[in-house]
Amino acid sequence: MAMFRSLVASAQQRQPAGGPAGGDSGLEAQYSCPICLEVYHRPVAIGSCGHTFCGECLQPCLQVPSPLCPLCRLPFDPKKVDKATHVEKQLSSYKAPCRGCSKKVTLAKMRVHISSCMKVQEQMANCPKFVPVVPTSQPIPSAIPNRSTFTCPYCGARNLDQQELVKHCVDNHRSDPNRVVSARCQLPGCLSPTVHPQCPLGTPGRGLASHACSASPQCPLFQVCPICSAMPWGDPSYKSANFLQHLLHRHKFSYDTFVDYSIDEEAAFQAALALSLSEN
Repeated sequence: MAMFRSLVASAQQRQPAGGPAGGDSGLEAQYSCPICLEVYHRPVAIGSCGHTFCGECLQPCLQVPSPLCPLCRLPFDPKKVDKATHVEKQLSSYKAPCRGCSKKVTLAKMRVHISSCMKVQEQMANCPKFVPVVPTSQPIPSAIPNRSTFTCPYCGARNLDQQELVKHCVDNHRSDPNRVVSARCQLPGCLSPTVHPQCPLGTPGRGLASHACSASPQCPLFQVCPICSAMPWGDPSYKSANFLQHLLHRHKFSYDTFVDYSIDEEAAFQAALALSLSEN
């Protein structure tokens, strides 16, 4: 692990202390955010690895319990992410040609210029539309669900991958077997006045976690697993009575390792059956 860290550290792409390398032609690319691929906007630098990103682009990474650098994947302390003042100075000092009209503009103003440059707008309008490589009867994919990150159903923490969601729930919500949806049970006919001690309304009580509704299978305190509901075979209406146990038993591994999302359940079954027969 130490050798890996040293190799990554030696390959870090830090901004040069002196003048720009590669001349005007590569200047815009040199000062572009690795996430949005645009010229830096309010750049920030990660203290441990030195990689620079737009402040807004890095923000989602700061919301997870164990953030990793989007570029080198090394862990970092979110408290040690600082404003990249040296990069901001260079953005104000260096000029590069616009990719559309070739007018030289300071990098700090490049985004504003590109948004109003007619040449760039024409280039974007003439971009070829997506077409399949070979003819297909399948529709062009749209509205594909996010199967990479999930939201905690207890507290709303966002951008957790599968392993992070399991760890987050075990560490922070082990004593909360049910999801807290509001100050009161929302099931029609349920008159329970119980509220959660951490209710955002600040109302004290013995907790919805201990509330047992007479119609519990339909009680909204039972929650849908965000991982299962994002899968092609998932049922977004199925609610788990013990979400924590469900996580620990059903999501010990990542589906990305074993599942091909491009095929349906029957095709996946046939592929698994064929593989099993070939191994025997």
